[in-house]
Amino acid sequence: MKYTVLLALLFTLSSAYIEDYKYYFYADLRPQHAYVLAEGEQNNNRGVALFEYDGSKEKLTYHIGFTNSFFETVTLNGPSGCAFFRQSDASCVSNIGFEIARLAKGVSIPPEGTEPKQNILEGSISVSSNLREMLFDGELYILVTRMSQPLPGEKVGTLNRVLLGRIYSYNIDQANRFRSFLIFGSNDGSYDPSFPKKTSDSSAIGFLDWSSATTLSYDIFHNIGGNPRLILKCPTRSVTISNTAASPVSGNLDLSDATLTPVLMSVFADEGCFLFFTSAALPEGDLFARPSHYSPFISSLTGSNMVPAVSSANYGRSFVFLNRGPKTLSFITRTNITSGTITSATVHLGSKSEAGTDAVCVLYTKPTNNPGDITSFTTCTVNQTVLDSLEEEGVFVKISTDANPGGELRGTIVPTYKFESKPKVATSGGLSEGAKIGLGVGLGIGGALLLVGIIATVALVSRK
Repeated sequence: MKYTVLLALLFTLSSAYIEDYKYYFYADLRPQHAYVLAEGEQNNNRGVALFEYDGSKEKLTYHIGFTNSFFETVTLNGPSGCAFFRQSDASCVSNIGFEIARLAKGVSIPPEGTEPKQNILEGSISVSSNLREMLFDGELYILVTRMSQPLPGEKVGTLNRVLLGRIYSYNIDQANRFRSFLIFGSNDGSYDPSFPKKTSDSSAIGFLDWSSATTLSYDIFHNIGGNPRLILKCPTRSVTISNTAASPVSGNLDLSDATLTPVLMSVFADEGCFLFFTSAALPEGDLFARPSHYSPFISSLTGSNMVPAVSSANYGRSFVFLNRGPKTLSFITRTNITSGTITSATVHLGSKSEAGTDAVCVLYTKPTNNPGDITSFTTCTVNQTVLDSLEEEGVFVKISTDANPGGELRGTIVPTYKFESKPKVATSGGLSEGAKIGLGVGLGIGGALLLVGIIATVALVSRK
């Protein structure tokens, strides 16, 4: 018994030294995930849900948008595991778990004359250890229900499932893309001095996808009345995404024009780009949002990061995904350098002041007779030394070119929360193996000292 207590104390105290990052999840709400559609049935309702788990506060913040005008309940359910690519299978549709939390209560059958309005729901719930495990293990989902009209002689109708989306960690499908989540709000004055501060009664959420060299995809849900305009504004240029932006605003923006291609890099290089809606009520700007880039690790590539520094107007970015089980690192890398002039993209060990080791991972080498493409999703198997160095910010990405064969761009791989200037927190306990994806350093020196003290206590108790 005494050893059990001491081991529990060791686990509880030592886990306090583990750094928790903020983790991001999403759910794609579809009718075919909620029930098996009848033959020939057409149901175009859909939605999206974005989640942020903050381990320091044990809180899950949610932003949910969907097209059904009226609903009965929106609930968080589980446990109910289902592979990402099997969500529409009958076995997954019937595996519904149980209600864990009711996020919203609506009205299925509204009073006569009530005007339909798109649904945007926002809030947060406290997360227990069991709920956290289900979240990271992909066993939770969002369910939207609606009540049918009661039959003659009955008081209530039948509660039907209309939308369902299972909650997965960001980029579970490993698509070759950059994704930015968008949480819109009123203009607080930080976007552009030329835009006056205004308070909006509306809400909007969505995301941007950069999935090809010249295409920016978007999918945004909002509840702004009428047909607002949606505009992407960058320091060098503005682009109108939609002039009649009825919700959801979905489509592809063609940026193949040479003058527009730099807009893509501006959006995903944190160069001050933001999106905003205009409306009849607020024609100078209704809702605003900056793209927020979420992945476990990220690297911003510039010439000034080279050792020694290289004078270069070029830049790039790598999104890095860590899978601790098989010890793999996966990269999506994009740059504004013309593909034909890039000779290699490699990963090295070394601090910011060091030239670095030989390559531990090759992301790209220039083919002999082909310009090639460094944008492919590339996975490398690495050893524990690389993983340890990653957690100590001792791993970097380097891009070499014809003009600078020794390296033109370089960027240290850091946790996303640092790149987004989010504060470091030290909390929490016992995450599952799935929860350790993207987790930062483990025990520090303080944790080691604590361990020594616990061992000494165990030895003392044993002698007694």
